[in-house]
Order: sequence, then C-alpha cells, then structure tokens
Amino acid sequence: MNRQPFLYITGTMAIGIVLAHFFSFDFPLYYAISLLISLLIFAVFLFYKKSKISISFLLLAFFVLGFSNYKKQNTLPQNHYTKSFRSFDKYVVQLKIVEELKSSKKYRKYFAELQFIFRPTQSPKERVGKVLLYVHKNESPLMIDDVIIGDATYFLIEEENTKFKGYTDYLKQKLIFGKLFVKQISAKQESNSIWKKIHQWKSITTNELKINGYSNEVIQLIQSLLFGQRSEMDKEITTSFQNLGVMHILSISGLHTAIVFAIVLWIMKPISFWFGGRKLPIAIALLFVVLFTLFVGFQPPVLRTTLMFLLYYGSYFLQRKSSVYHSLYLSAFILLSFNPNYLFDVGFQLSYTAVFFIVWLYSFFEIKWVKNKIAKYFFDISSVSFAAQIGTLPLTIYYFHSTSLLFLVGNLLFVPFSFAFILVSFFILFFSIIDFNFPILVSVVNYSTNQILHIGFWLSDYPIFIFNELNISLIQIVLSYLIIVSIPIVFNRNQYHFKVIYFVLCLVLLFLLSGYFFNLPKKF
Repeated sequence: MNRQPFLYITGTMAIGIVLAHFFSFDFPLYYAISLLISLLIFAVFLFYKKSKISISFLLLAFFVLGFSNYKKQNTLPQNHYTKSFRSFDKYVVQLKIVEELKSSKKYRKYFAELQFIFRPTQSPKERVGKVLLYVHKNESPLMIDDVIIGDATYFLIEEENTKFKGYTDYLKQKLIFGKLFVKQISAKQESNSIWKKIHQWKSITTNELKINGYSNEVIQLIQSLLFGQRSEMDKEITTSFQNLGVMHILSISGLHTAIVFAIVLWIMKPISFWFGGRKLPIAIALLFVVLFTLFVGFQPPVLRTTLMFLLYYGSYFLQRKSSVYHSLYLSAFILLSFNPNYLFDVGFQLSYTAVFFIVWLYSFFEIKWVKNKIAKYFFDISSVSFAAQIGTLPLTIYYFHSTSLLFLVGNLLFVPFSFAFILVSFFILFFSIIDFNFPILVSVVNYSTNQILHIGFWLSDYPIFIFNELNISLIQIVLSYLIIVSIPIVFNRNQYHFKVIYFVLCLVLLFLLSGYFFNLPKKF
C-alpha cells in the first residue's frame, strides 16, 4: 500500500462499481453518503491511533464511493424520456446537439440531449436524457450545441435487431436508450459556444484542404488523427487497419496524444539551451496536450493520456520521484470518480490495459544488444507493439471475436508514418490558417499517403493471417492474464516452483481453448 496506494484505492472503487453494475438492489444515496463519511472518520481516527486496520476502513470507504457513485450516475430522473415515451409514437421535441456521428444514405446522425416536448393546448414539458438522433438529409447540417425543434418519431433502442447488440450495449453505457427520427426541423437556434466554434473551424478547414487539392485519404486521416472525427472515413481504409491489427492508430487515442507531446517537445527543444532549462519545453508541450484534449472533445483515451502526462510531469516539477504506474492508477481513479461508466467502456479498458502491459512487459521484450539508433528505433516499436498486443489480446478476442497476426508489421509501418503524418499535418493546418497553398507539399503528401495506404491494403489482403469468429470465456480471460502478467516474474527468476505452476496454468488454458480449436463442446 505504501508504494502504490492508488492501485488499491482504484481497485476497491472499481470492485464497488462492478457490484453496483451487476446487482440491482436499491441503496438510497443518503445511506451511502452517511456510510462513506462514517468510514472515512473511522479511518482517520484509527490512523492517528496508528492502527493498521485504518487501511481496511479507508479501502471500504472507496468501495462504497464506487458503488454509490455508479448508482447515482445510472439512476434516471423522473422526467427522463424513457418513463413516458413509447415506440412508434410521434412527438414535437426540442433537442440540443451533443456529437456528430457517421451519416447514413438518408439521415445525418447525432447524439442529442432532449430538453422539452410540446403538446397542443399544453405548456412545454421538460424531458431529459440522451438520444440517438436521425435528421433527414433534406435539412441543412447541424453543429454541436445547436438547439432544434422538430416533429420526431420515437423508437426504443432495445427493440433493435440482435445483430447490433454490441452497439446497443455501447449506447446503454452512454445512457442512450432511444432514438428519434426527425424529417423536418421547424425551428433552429445556433450556438456560439466554444464547442460550436471548434466544430465550425474543423468544417471550414476540411473544405479549404479540399480546395487546395489534398486527396480524400489525406483529409480523412487528418480528421481522424488530429480532429477526432472518423465519420467520413472510407470503409476500405477502416477494414485494412482492422485486418492489420492497428485500429488504435486510426482511432483518436493516447498514441496520438503522445505523438503531439513528442513533436511539440522536439520543436521547443532549442528553448532549453537559451533560457528556462528543460522544464519550459515540457510545460509548453503539456499546454499543447491540454489544448489538443479540448480540441478533440475530451475523448476518454486522450483524456487518460493527458492526465497521465500531467500527473507524471507534475511529480517532476515538484521534484518528486515520477512513477508511470502511479500516474496510471491515479488517472484511472480521477476518471472513474468523474464517470464510473468508463469502467465498462471497451476503449477505456483496452487503453489502460495496453499502457499497463507496455510498462510491465517492455523491458522483457526489449532488444538491448542493438546499438544502431535506426535499428533500435524499429526494435523498440516492435517491443512496445508486442507488449501492448499480448496484453490486450484476451480483451480483443472477447469483445471483437477476431485478431490478426499482422499487428507487428502494421505497427512497424504505420507508427512511424503516423508520427511523420501528424508532424506534416501541423504545417498543413498552419498554411491553411494563413491561407497559403504549397503545391509541392500537396503533391508529396498525397503521393506518400497513397503509397503507404496501398502497402497496407496489400498486406491486409491475406486472410490466412486473420482469425475471425473467435470466442473466449471469462474464466479463460482470467487465466490468460495470470499467464501474461507472470511472464517477467517466471522467466526472470530461477525458482523451479514458479515455472511448474506457470506450466500447469498454460496447460489448463490450452485445455479450455481446445473446445474452439478442435471444435469440441466447451465444458466451462
């Protein structure tokens, strides 16, 4: 507990969240608050009495915090639309646009916040809750924070075909239970919020890039890697990245935040020679990372990485020993305190699992005998990619039922490319801001991007390396992670009993997996 206190604190809070998620019994909020305060008082009292049991009371308090916070976040108010709306009914509604999604052939799609419903001869009634909004393409595009009034038809998302169960579960985690189809907007109030201005700037910049001659592929990658928008991404590119096992590069993630941080730190490095020392470039890079997080709309993977950077370098500025593990656990604690539903978000789970195993396994997979800087760079990418892929493999199979053996080649190809592309994109966006077109840059970027993507298409067109329709149970996930976590412990120690236990665990996992590989009925 003394070395990594937030590991235990975050762990017990996560257990409380999980129990609250799977057990639906009522636990009034004022009871939870009273119990929480009582436990904290006991913990402080026993701590001053130098009693070791104070730690137990403290952990129990954070368990109650996780449990009650989840219940509070997921308890729907009395005026929530699900308590009065019925499928196929028509309503006149007022909504606020929250997020733009990928459009279909007939409709533009958004996440929206319901505000009011209107009925003839009655005053407007307040109704709250997020919905999936479909607006007919005859209407002009909407921006974030726009408020609209229109005739809508309501459908309960639970009645979706089971084919879309994964997406339905994803929506429920966001507390979205219904969808509204709006064919005609009768009134619209445009917003002047910062989110609206950012959204407008992205749209204007996208149009300018098209006018300047940048290809659709380049624009789509800029939207995905820097704008946090994948709504216009070509399906062929998405499929290629999925087959290569590098979707984390295409989706806005901690990798892009780290690249932005590294680029700004590199650009600002000369400042350290003139004044301010090493701290000033780091502070400027951190500021850019925070602005980038704001720019992409506080998406969880980016928010996680930004928090980790701030916590890690905060220790450096305070002249305390920095710990990646401490930053990881503390950032998870902060995010789960803010929104306990993050714990069940696939991106959140994969993001934290990847970072943990990169730190835990990197030194084990690192090739230390390579001295050449270029070769070492690619070996380091391989080590990081392998550690992240091994660590996230059980979760990837569990959620997506597929995996690819091309992940190592894909990372070697696209990680350096994404670094170079984001760096060049800074200049592209700067030239766009000052309204300057650089034809040579346009040609070089279009050609190089096209060639890299075509290499990716060629590599991903080998189904022998792609495994689909995989299944893994929860007990297999637990055993898999016991085996993966134990890799550096078993192979870096000479104790014989560790190796025997490890070998037995591997045999048990192989036995459980044999039902899939040999088409045998599973008994577990």
